Amino acid sequence: SLERKLQDAQAELKTIDDSNKKIPPSSIRKSSPNRNDDDDEEFSVTD
Repeated sequence: SLERKLQDAQAELKTIDDSNKKIPPSSIRKSSPNRNDDDDEEFSVTD
């Protein structure tokens, strides 16, 4: 039972890793650059 739980956990981690690897490129490139640019502009203005 423990081995099966470990295998299930590893499988879930692999699927999570795969989904995370597939998702970030689009989400990070779309969301973070815009947010970072806005934040940088705000910070630069305040500074």
